[in-house]
Amino acid sequence: MVPELRLEELPQALAHGQIDLAVGVLPNLETGFRHEPLLEETYVCIVRDTHPVLRRKLTREAFAKLRHASFTSMNNAHRAIVETLERAGIRRHVAAEVPHFVVIPILIANSDLVVILPRTIAEWFSRFLDLRVLDLPFPLPSFEVRSHWHERRETDAGLRWLRGLVRDAVAALRRRGAKPDIGRGDRLDREMR
Repeated sequence: MVPELRLEELPQALAHGQIDLAVGVLPNLETGFRHEPLLEETYVCIVRDTHPVLRRKLTREAFAKLRHASFTSMNNAHRAIVETLERAGIRRHVAAEVPHFVVIPILIANSDLVVILPRTIAEWFSRFLDLRVLDLPFPLPSFEVRSHWHERRETDAGLRWLRGLVRDAVAALRRRGAKPDIGRGDRLDREMR
């Protein structure tokens, strides 16, 4: 079970073994931690596949006029989006806020809202819901998603196995829909020998 933690609690939780691995954009996990790049990610937006905006080119002005969904949590990646939009002078009309991105696609598929998401996640959700993935009409910085662990756990066989599972799952997502080949523990058996 994963304990509920705030971002600022992650370094302590990893250091004391409360959690084994953290995945995401986590710049506060540098000194004393190891990390592995999982993917370089870019942002896109998603709309339902019958959204009126699809009838014309999505311009910066049209994007700003749309009703947006957003997240109430201000994690590092989401904060970067908000700050970049503000610097670019793009003001959004946020019509709905949710605590986590997992519920967003269902909301988008059943409304005229738009949301900015990482490309890999947006494309994955569009396979299961009536969604369209659109390039943004303005640049947003890309970001690197990494797995992070405490340096004391570097040689831990169980953690190496878990990191391999995460690596395989992310690689499967990038292949757009292949299920991760996590086997029946064969990999753990090999790693622990």
